[in-house]
Amino acid sequence: MLEGLIAVTGSTGFVGKALVAALIERGNSVRALVRQIERAEPINRPEVQLEVGDLSDVASLERLVTGCKAVVHLAAVADSSNATLNHEVNVTGSRNLVRACKAAGISRVINVSSTCAGREKRDCYGQTKLEAEQEFTQDHLVTTHLRPTMIYGHGSKEFDLFAKLVAHLPRLPVPGSGSSLLRPVYLEDFLDLVLRVLDAELPPNQTFDVAGPETIRVDEFIEILGRVQGKRARVVKLPAGPTLMGVRLLGRLQRHPFVNVDQVLAFLQDTCVDIQPARNQLSWDPRPLEEGLSELFGRTS
Repeated sequence: MLEGLIAVTGSTGFVGKALVAALIERGNSVRALVRQIERAEPINRPEVQLEVGDLSDVASLERLVTGCKAVVHLAAVADSSNATLNHEVNVTGSRNLVRACKAAGISRVINVSSTCAGREKRDCYGQTKLEAEQEFTQDHLVTTHLRPTMIYGHGSKEFDLFAKLVAHLPRLPVPGSGSSLLRPVYLEDFLDLVLRVLDAELPPNQTFDVAGPETIRVDEFIEILGRVQGKRARVVKLPAGPTLMGVRLLGRLQRHPFVNVDQVLAFLQDTCVDIQPARNQLSWDPRPLEEGLSELFGRTS
């Protein structure tokens, strides 16, 4: 096990809060970047050092990483279709973190990217996550890139809203035909992989796709998500073109809309990933979707 202090950006987000808890549980101390001290309540524990700052402040990033054994970079804009905002946070922010790591002599980084970065069709979020990966291609860094697909679990505002809609609407509107393939991954399995990567000796700039073990159609996913909540769920298919137009317009009107273009695009194309490298090199074994959802909702399906 990699011992010592681990730096985490995005520590107050859905995955970040869970990762901080997982690191502490296994014996690591954590230094967590937080934008506002009042938002740090969920992770404010004796084992956590709080560093107030953000990805635009290189000095705060240097304080964050100094003396750490590794950095897990989670912070990103994930709920906006604003190209300028995505670039400032996802690309320039990553560049600033790289500078801070170099100044502090830190080499080990896990960069949490996204499946969106490898999609054929991507909007500004997916494009900037791809560009952010390139920022970490530096001789002084040993970076591992993780590209997760949809991560499901309680505490994700997107997943919790989606699950609530499935449970309460007899027919759920979805963009496209409902036949595109998804590979959602359970939060607990994603955290397990992060810890395995931390402990492994890997070459620089290796990228792992992160997804569940089986592909499933969008409409099948919704049916299972309804079933584990004791509901009968069906879909209403929305035309792809008008839906994308509407979401693009929403993104221009709102800085943080409830849905962005990359999220819609995920429903309009197959998730084509290969998790075999993570299985082979890291002995990672994510659980099937229905098993994970049943555990999450406390039901035996």
